[in-house]
Amino acid sequence: MNQAGRAFRSDLARVRGLGSAKEGVQHWWMQRVTAIALVPLTLWFVIAVVAHTGADYVTTRAWLGSPVTFGLMVLLIGATFYHAALGLQVVIEDYVHSEGRKVAIILTVKLACLVLALAAIIALLVLGFEESPAKVDEFSVQPVGPSSQGEVQELQDPSIALDPRFRGGDAANVG
Repeated sequence: MNQAGRAFRSDLARVRGLGSAKEGVQHWWMQRVTAIALVPLTLWFVIAVVAHTGADYVTTRAWLGSPVTFGLMVLLIGATFYHAALGLQVVIEDYVHSEGRKVAIILTVKLACLVLALAAIIALLVLGFEESPAKVDEFSVQPVGPSSQGEVQELQDPSIALDPRFRGGDAANVG
């Protein structure tokens, strides 16, 4: 069509066939829904972290293992990474002009967000529900003294042999 023919076309006629505005509506709504969901979840998370400041490891694990806390943390992680993927997709679509590069970057971002979200949820599962190992401190492993038959048994922990307090074998000399 020549230049004179284009001047007589209406705005609607010029944009017809260039795509539908309907395809971005769901993306826009999901971005708004995740943003609104992140407000109370983030406030809860900040308040909870401040409330648990100074808590020991066992207390923190118990807190993360409670069903409500675990559920809220999973929602926070899921909403955060989904919202990030949606937002980065918009930025990539707006500023990357090569179609092949655009698709590759969007797929990479979505995969990275999925992997990071799954890693965070697995870390939560491990922290919240894994059996905690027995607490071992410096005084819990002691050398074994003479047996009832008179011979000396070996040490339970070889690092104790390096401790000068246990050299000499006399329990009375231990400091």
